[in-house]
Amino acid sequence: MSKRGKRGVASFQKNYKEEDYKVEFDQNNRPVGAMSSPFMSWFGLKVRQTFPYHIDTKKFDTNRWEELWLDAKRLWNIKTDRPKKFMLRKAKKLCTKFRSRLVINYVNKGKRPFQKYAYLDPAHWDEFVQKKTSKEFLDISEKAKASANVNTNFSRLGRTGYAGLDAKADTIWPILEAKYSYLKNIQDKRAKAWIMSQKIKNPETNSYELAPESHEKVERLVRTEREMIADGSYFTGKDDPIIRVMGREHGGRTRAVSEVIGSTNVYGGLFNNGKKRARNGDSLDVNEERGSVSLVDNISSPGFCGASAFGGPTMSYPPIKKLTPCELLFPFQLSDELTVAIG
Repeated sequence: MSKRGKRGVASFQKNYKEEDYKVEFDQNNRPVGAMSSPFMSWFGLKVRQTFPYHIDTKKFDTNRWEELWLDAKRLWNIKTDRPKKFMLRKAKKLCTKFRSRLVINYVNKGKRPFQKYAYLDPAHWDEFVQKKTSKEFLDISEKAKASANVNTNFSRLGRTGYAGLDAKADTIWPILEAKYSYLKNIQDKRAKAWIMSQKIKNPETNSYELAPESHEKVERLVRTEREMIADGSYFTGKDDPIIRVMGREHGGRTRAVSEVIGSTNVYGGLFNNGKKRARNGDSLDVNEERGSVSLVDNISSPGFCGASAFGGPTMSYPPIKKLTPCELLFPFQLSDELTVAIG
């Protein structure tokens, strides 16, 4: 089974100009832009320095967090508190992961971490070791290991997560699509993001390809999307290929979006907005009594390019008994298709 590569310790020693210290956030409050990776390197380092490693995440010191967030706003020219809750959840996740690394790489091996992490306080190490070798902790750890071992499809994302992957999609997806022809017709953006997270770089070709252990699940996603489109369930806005193949989302995280954003908090809803519009019929005015379907916009308005604009007859149809949502797609790029109409 292929393992994820190890990432070095972030020291944030590179000197940036004062005007470079600016980070942006997307609609899900994830850091994006050219400086998102340096920002997350800085943020991860500050989290480890700010919150004592021997204190559990559930006892997170809110005063320390408030000070850290103010420091982040000042240094990185963050003008709003809108990303604050997301970054707090991210800070807690980073703390939990760091403690796990200390246990795996040091406690379990009888080593001490202070040469590598000079900012940690040695005075609390024995207390930390005692806690992490207790029967209570070991029982919890075994259950967590069993759950983690079920996952064989590790995401390869880097410090910026799926937000950083989204920024590289125009580069990564065409490469994968050219190598695996069955990816050419896939439409679902979340499925695409998950597939791209399974990429590895071939050292011989210096090109992206899918990790060997991911092929089966990727092919299932492609087949599932085709089946959902064929039976119309793809457009209902109730689930998507990721849900069908991998199961419902768990609280607090959303596959192919973020490990700290719950599925009910994804901006615009978890599933494609276009599908929701098709489901709700927002773009159509259905008149069952007259048995006709007309565009919501007034077809007699100036500039309308319908049949009546050219003097043609207004079409009449039998009464509509059941609506079947659909999308009109147009080849937009090699790696994508543009939805040009929803009906």
